[in-house]
Amino acid sequence: MTNRELTMLVDTNVWIDRFLPGRPGHAVARNFLESCVDEGVTLLYPLRALQDVFWQVVVSNKKWVREGGGELSEGYAKAINGFAWDCIDSMSVVGTPVGADASDVWYARHLREIHHDFEDDMVLAAADRAKPDYVVTSDRKLIQKATVAALTPEDALKVLDMNRKLAE
Repeated sequence: MTNRELTMLVDTNVWIDRFLPGRPGHAVARNFLESCVDEGVTLLYPLRALQDVFWQVVVSNKKWVREGGGELSEGYAKAINGFAWDCIDSMSVVGTPVGADASDVWYARHLREIHHDFEDDMVLAAADRAKPDYVVTSDRKLIQKATVAALTPEDALKVLDMNRKLAE
């Protein structure tokens, strides 16, 4: 355990990178999330991330099967669906969803003047609601326009390392 407990709100793209090995950010996302679990970091995610991760895992894996010349049989489709559920279960085991209501939409609407991406603004609304130490995202535009401290997974790993060294 580190000298200071950290809370990190993890954006959808980091979770998707974790679960899809073909994505460029896969290795660092896996390393980041595993390090957080090992170090007892409180992981949060916007509730809607569950839906987006599920959908992306299903679509990406079906595309992978089809591009590989394979037939998307009922068995493949069932296995892919099962894997997507496993991803959701994994997120639920290691992290906690941050809910949303109409006030988050209000918050996002007011952010649109500085950041025109509704999904990103909803992430920032979740951060405003949960008050994490950091938002962790691979979205460089979100980092530039964030109203809270936001890091890439690579930089978040550096924070974890620094926090660990401070505890020694």
